[in-house]
Amino acid sequence: RRLFQPGTQKLELNDSLAMRSVLPFIPINGGQPIPKDAAQLFFVRGENDLNISIKASLSGYKIQLFSEYTSITVASNEPGIVEEIQVREWHTPNPIVEVKSNKGQSNSVVKIQSLLDSKQNLR
Repeated sequence: RRLFQPGTQKLELNDSLAMRSVLPFIPINGGQPIPKDAAQLFFVRGENDLNISIKASLSGYKIQLFSEYTSITVASNEPGIVEEIQVREWHTPNPIVEVKSNKGQSNSVVKIQSLLDSKQNLR
């Protein structure tokens, strides 16, 4: 499944291909086009594992995911790199993140931060 039609910023509307659990946040910007490298925000419904394909801009990329337990940040400064980011159990206190690069070994940095005070009880 995919959010956008290949090579475009147009939403995929084909029922057999479209992602229905990822919702883009549409900024109120006076009708102006959003710059291609502008930060984007998406809401992900559900607790399923995530498989994210990302192509970096000339300055690399940074993606951040939040759940009720953690903040997960994956970033690379390598221009144009294409990576597959797999996030498992991301709605738990101990998510699993795997990054695969089209260039072999990934040099991306993965940072997982707890959003809970250490004195709070975990579910």
